[in-house]
Amino acid sequence: MEKANASLARTKSEELVETVEAAFKSPMNNEAIGVSEGGDTLSSMSSKRLMTAASPGRSTSGGSKNTHIRKSRSAQMKFELDDISSGAALSRASSASLGFSFSFTGFSMPPDEIVDSMLFSEDDLTEDLEAGMRKPKFQTEPTLPIFLKFRDVTSKVIIKGMTSTEEKDILNGISGSVEPGEVLALMGPSGSGKTTLLNLLGGRLNRPTVGGGSITYNDGPYSKFLKSRIGFVTQDDILFPHLTVKETLTYAALLRLPKTLTKEQKKKRAIDVIYELGLERCQDTMIGGLFVRGVSGGERKRVCIGNEIIINPSILFLDEPTSGLDSTTALKTVQLLQDMAVGGKTVVTTIHQPSSRLFHKFDKLILLGKGSLLYFGKSSEAMLYFSSIGCNPLIAMNPAEFLLDLANGNINDISVPSKLEDKVQIGNSDAGKRNKKPSPAVVHEVIQHIHRKNFCVLNIKSCCLTRECFCQKQYLVEAYETRVADKEKKKLMVPTPLDEEVKAKVFSRKRQWGASWWQQYTILFCRGIKERRHDYFSWLRITQVLSTAIILGLLWWKSDSNSLKDLQDQAGLLFFIAVFWGFFPVFTAIFTFPQERAMLSKERAADMYRLSAYFLARTTSDLPLDLILPVLFLLVVYFMAGLRMSAASFFLTMLTVFLSIVAAQGLGLAIGATLMDLKRATTLASVTVMTFMLAGGYFVKKVPVFVSWIRYMSFNYHTYKLLLKVQYKHMTPVINGTRIDDGLTEVSALVAMVFGYRLLAYISLRRMKLCAQDKVWDREAMDRLKATARLMIVSDLDHTMVDHHDPENMSLLRFNALWEACYRNDSLLVFSTGRSPTLYKQLRKEKPMLTPDITIMSVGTEITYGTAMVPDDGWVGVLNQKWDRNIVTEEAGKLPELTLQSETEQRPHKVSFYVDKANAQNVTKVLSEIFAKRGLDVKIIYSGGMDLDILPQGAGKGQALAYLHKKFKTEGKLPANTLVCGDSGNDAELFSIPDVHGVMVSNAQEELLQWHAENAKDNPKPGIIQAIGHFNLGPNASPRDITNLSDCESENVSASSEIVRFFMFYERWRRAEVENSELYLASVKADCDSSGILIHPSGTELSLCDAINGMRSYYGDKQGQKFRVWVDRVLSTQTGLDTWLVKFNKWELSGDDQQGCVITCIINMKDGVSGATYMHVHETWLEGSERAKDKSTWLF
Repeated sequence: MEKANASLARTKSEELVETVEAAFKSPMNNEAIGVSEGGDTLSSMSSKRLMTAASPGRSTSGGSKNTHIRKSRSAQMKFELDDISSGAALSRASSASLGFSFSFTGFSMPPDEIVDSMLFSEDDLTEDLEAGMRKPKFQTEPTLPIFLKFRDVTSKVIIKGMTSTEEKDILNGISGSVEPGEVLALMGPSGSGKTTLLNLLGGRLNRPTVGGGSITYNDGPYSKFLKSRIGFVTQDDILFPHLTVKETLTYAALLRLPKTLTKEQKKKRAIDVIYELGLERCQDTMIGGLFVRGVSGGERKRVCIGNEIIINPSILFLDEPTSGLDSTTALKTVQLLQDMAVGGKTVVTTIHQPSSRLFHKFDKLILLGKGSLLYFGKSSEAMLYFSSIGCNPLIAMNPAEFLLDLANGNINDISVPSKLEDKVQIGNSDAGKRNKKPSPAVVHEVIQHIHRKNFCVLNIKSCCLTRECFCQKQYLVEAYETRVADKEKKKLMVPTPLDEEVKAKVFSRKRQWGASWWQQYTILFCRGIKERRHDYFSWLRITQVLSTAIILGLLWWKSDSNSLKDLQDQAGLLFFIAVFWGFFPVFTAIFTFPQERAMLSKERAADMYRLSAYFLARTTSDLPLDLILPVLFLLVVYFMAGLRMSAASFFLTMLTVFLSIVAAQGLGLAIGATLMDLKRATTLASVTVMTFMLAGGYFVKKVPVFVSWIRYMSFNYHTYKLLLKVQYKHMTPVINGTRIDDGLTEVSALVAMVFGYRLLAYISLRRMKLCAQDKVWDREAMDRLKATARLMIVSDLDHTMVDHHDPENMSLLRFNALWEACYRNDSLLVFSTGRSPTLYKQLRKEKPMLTPDITIMSVGTEITYGTAMVPDDGWVGVLNQKWDRNIVTEEAGKLPELTLQSETEQRPHKVSFYVDKANAQNVTKVLSEIFAKRGLDVKIIYSGGMDLDILPQGAGKGQALAYLHKKFKTEGKLPANTLVCGDSGNDAELFSIPDVHGVMVSNAQEELLQWHAENAKDNPKPGIIQAIGHFNLGPNASPRDITNLSDCESENVSASSEIVRFFMFYERWRRAEVENSELYLASVKADCDSSGILIHPSGTELSLCDAINGMRSYYGDKQGQKFRVWVDRVLSTQTGLDTWLVKFNKWELSGDDQQGCVITCIINMKDGVSGATYMHVHETWLEGSERAKDKSTWLF
């Protein structure tokens, strides 16, 4: 039976190849493309022949359409049942989408039984079709087949340290292949190298790497000419928010489809894609974004896929296509990929944690673990393979979950072999001693043997060595190498089953653009106007311009120009016009390229257009929009102020203002394109515009010679002189100390600025890397600060930051409120803990902890940055000096006084033991002598009355802090003050670092008190908050200590403190700790804009005032319960004179249920001291919270 199935699969594969070859060898004619009788969209004749051969009974009439669908569903259902029993490997997609109606027992079900056994309603079928469950029929030509092969692919990222350059292995010898008609899934835990491998295969890796191995496409190497044959869907949905679905796909079709198609044919292709992806119901809906309501997440993902498949690619790469989607939408997306593969495409996708239904839809699977290949083969045979090497799940579980657990080293609920493949055997002959503590000699023997093989111990619980104690990762890698790898590599040597004529069609001889330069320009010009008209004509911007114009008109109402004094007054108005229309465009244009950088990188990587066409279209599409508001402005001001009443003067004034706008806009474009960082660009623009304004000729008449050149670089100066010339040339040669000349110099200078600034911006874009992802270490901690950090707090966790004797966690919550309200935006928070990463993450789940900027773990042997906990590889290089973990484990294991701690506490540069207090001093002395004789330079730390940690000499919390100080100093951002906090012996080094303030908390342990007595320093002992006040490092009054929150209004208020204050009130309201008073609600409503909108995480939209009114019914609903609210990562950015954009995480703990969401809000800070007005609030569930049990009471 298996032979028969294999023969069937082989026959279908050969038939597909032969059909495609025949299609390409025969010239295209009018009969090759037709329209089906049932109103189907265009499909190739070769595809029809293939479909007819596979499903002879298929009819295109409307009456038989549902019967065909039911047969496909039934076949798929029966295949799944047969799959469970026999493990057959043939893809479901092949049977379902090709129209087969059979089971693997060799008989067909009668049509009436198929109808009776159908498990789907007609509504379900319709929805599935709309979601992309149909076969692609929009292709007007066959898909060129591409066979992708890769062998021994390696990748090493270049890490540039302070004094040296190192290489870090990302991928280690990955081999595999995928053919047309197959879906290959790249699976593995985070950090395993999935995305790196996908980028390498798709030709998208642009960071400095050192790679090896070979990647071939139809037995040929990658070239830039392949871009037109490759579709690449990134993980992030990069789309223009104000374009509709139809507009997005239409512009993609116009830019990417070949020139041989007419404009109408390209638009028709876009419509076909919309219907094939099930997007017809939302085709006229805007995509949407952060503050724009639009399509759903699943629809956005399908639009991204449509952008790529619209060119009928031969091979499609997708990075996490199901990320952020619910299980049903994810299933439909994967089914869509499967249908594409059946149409002759090669599909490669990364997948993080698929459901069991998704897993079974992949044809082939690559399982990665830490950059190594653990499995490559058919996904349906993965479980059989791992079972053959002794790895089986002990309970029923999702196959994908089982494989990820293996790749992660998590062997809970997994049966593992009793010995390793390479003769590694665990001494367990005496079964009766299994539950007893083994002797140190046994511990030493096993660990020594494992580490000689470069293995890692995975399962040691209190040193009870059982048969699960084996080197998992190395075992899995070696098992694959010895059992499967050679056979698969031999398959890669077999030539692709295509003749040279078909292979040659894949590689174009020259770069082919989908449109001419002029067509690219016009398309991008129209797209730019449609996308940005919403911003330019927003009621806020129009109101701002018109209100300013009216105020100016009233202040200079019918001003007279008969006397010199009156002329000087009018000159002030003209100077303000020059400044206003210089300032406004600069800060609008700054955002242009930084905001569109992701889109530009994505579209340039796909060769959608020339950079010159994009740049010119992007800069000129703003000109019509830039002209409208100045015209409205001058129509109001000019006649209200009574300026020179002549048509020539009016139009010359308008032309002068317009020339000034274009010049100022060029400066904004140049600054934005050069820096590509909004904070730095805004800072530079502010200084530049202020300088140009001061040198504009109105405030200072005589500028010192050595800085006089600034005046001639100021567009305000030239605009002001031109406006004076237009108004008063006929009256006087000098106005307010400024001489009026012929104006040729001013016009020439402005024109030079218009083109000069834009040329600088274009050159900057030319030099920009498409994918700026070369991260040596996560710079979030540094780059979010414009200057040096005001304060850096380095705190231990257990019994210092976290009080385990405080069930309400009030001390931690008090610090959280203070940090987020007063310090988050300009200071750094560093957690320094002896915990391993696993135990640290566990503590974060148990306690309401903030997210630190930097984390020092494992007693200073690991440094990570940001929320992603990106490791510092430079620190690893420091620790490797005179360190050998194998020798440390060997020698320490010989001492019977030491007991090895659990595996979760062991790290590459930390070996941890338990030791009795009485033996600690002697053991430390003995070990020091032993390691010195072996040539190792180690550090031994005794803490907690029982823990003994052996580290490299350069390790430790204090050394890690010194390393960070050096790194910050190199960056020119050494914090102004550093406060270190600790309670145990492994914190002692922190207090020894020069120029730091230290606080030993009141419950400091004996070994730290002893150190303090020997090294007396000014170290207060109450707590962290008190120490901030003791050393005068900044505010130390936590908002949680303020009984009446209205007291905060007397102090300086920031956007961050307003956020903290509001949610403090929200918690107390729910706990009935404030008075149930209408006065309170009225005060809160007064802080909300009357037209403000709240978007709930569920997607519900309501006004902010209605949301506040809804709080009445929730007063005291958490009274007497364990209910706490805190905010994390409150980061604010000033976007206007009084406007702030604030983004943060908000958490609620109700009993044992913890929920969180990301909140982005716009706040108006009036005058900086009188409070804030909430303009807009947008909430999105954090990962995991969307599955919380009770979401009904989530308000804000």
